Amino acid sequence: MQNFKKLFFIVLAFTLVTIGCEKDKDPDTAPVAKSCYITKMDYGTDGYEIMEYNSNHQLIAITEYEADGTATNITNSITYDGDKLMEFNSIDNGNVDLKIEYKYSSQSTPDSAIIWNDDGNGNLSKSGVFSLTFNGTKLVKSELVYNYMGQSIAISKNEYSYTGDNLSEVITYKINSSMQLELESTITYNYDTKKNAIHDIGLNYFFFNLDIPFMSKNNIIESIYKDKDGNVDQSKSYTNTIEYNDKEYPAKITTNNADNNKTEVVNYTYNCQ
Repeated sequence: MQNFKKLFFIVLAFTLVTIGCEKDKDPDTAPVAKSCYITKMDYGTDGYEIMEYNSNHQLIAITEYEADGTATNITNSITYDGDKLMEFNSIDNGNVDLKIEYKYSSQSTPDSAIIWNDDGNGNLSKSGVFSLTFNGTKLVKSELVYNYMGQSIAISKNEYSYTGDNLSEVITYKINSSMQLELESTITYNYDTKKNAIHDIGLNYFFFNLDIPFMSKNNIIESIYKDKDGNVDQSKSYTNTIEYNDKEYPAKITTNNADNNKTEVVNYTYNCQ
């Protein structure tokens, strides 16, 4: 499972690198009643993260620490307007170096997400705009749009499919040298039937790191990555082995790449009510 510590680099790759290559219904973003909320994600020698919530049980802060408890001075803050996710900010030593800003029109789901990055001089610069399409409360398409000479050009596109309440497939297209979108990859996900503690904590529309299953009801147990030719990339595919607490939430997740070149272990601490 990817973690928040890697999020900044994932979003940068998703926007800057790509650009450089040139039925209304109340959404289900408001947290539902849970018996447990994650308060700590421990990555062993890679450190840990402390998670904080508001009175509505929406995640509002993730603070990063070294394994010995030393503060990294990196905090992720999230803001809401009622049930609506508005901003995700990555703050390093008091300076915002990444901002994801969700925009809404008349509908109750966001129709765009604007990405702002530090320009190197301490100022935020717009690096990409994602156009979002929903079917009810489920995100079904995100397009990275670039304005070129007054025209909006799609630089990349993700199409999302679901099985029940779980994201089951993501098809990604990227722009080619002919300025056309072409298939880049297909990722399929398989799930357990247990409770996912990071679903319904306010970030159901957070699509930038799909290995953290905010968009799904259950927990990922397998991810299969296929390239544009349909070949499985073992280095980008993985399985999760999950141990659960007595409330049926993950207590420990061991992630193994399909080529067995990498293993990651995350331990979870909860506030159970």
